[in-house]
Amino acid sequence: MPPAEGASAVSSSPPANGPLYVALDQLNYRVEPLASSFRVSVVLAPIPGAGIVSYGITLKFDADSFDVGRPGIEIPAGLNFNGFAGPGALSDSGPGFVSVKGTVDFLGDAIVRYDAPLVVSIILAPKNAVPGGATILSLEPYLTAGPEESLFIDGEGRVLDPDLVFRSSTVEFIPEPGTRTLLGVGAMLLCARRRQKAAAPGIRHFRRRCT
Repeated sequence: MPPAEGASAVSSSPPANGPLYVALDQLNYRVEPLASSFRVSVVLAPIPGAGIVSYGITLKFDADSFDVGRPGIEIPAGLNFNGFAGPGALSDSGPGFVSVKGTVDFLGDAIVRYDAPLVVSIILAPKNAVPGGATILSLEPYLTAGPEESLFIDGEGRVLDPDLVFRSSTVEFIPEPGTRTLLGVGAMLLCARRRQKAAAPGIRHFRRRCT
């Protein structure tokens, strides 16, 4: 399952003491409407110097355009814990959304901070998509304990939420290669038919050029 085409969502790091971006790995995904599935990855950039020990995000999408594909949610091993409850980050999904909240391993001999950009990957399967159409994927905090809940915390205990900027991305549906070929063949056949009519006896010269 190759990644979809598109521009990188995080092309450069913000200035020192600037915002932290929670974004998808591409600003624009170009996918075929009948594609079986494609992966979108949520990243945090720049990585705080102390790494992170917890996080929580919700991906929202048009329920008429996508289902959650298989395997659905892919969480890095270092973030796949639910605090002192142990292994297995908290997750939820339904029509139009996927939510994930987790931590590093708090039950080990020492807490290992997570210092990679990838937070979680989610598999989406297009449906009812029209070539040439487009839709939005948006990110927001996954709050389950009220608006004052702290989600992103770094390895020194600092709450990062006030510095976070959640970015949206676009999905553009492009014709499949086979469809583009059929459209090209159809245009050639139409042009040839017009030429035949123009050359037939008793029919006035067909002046329009086929391009």
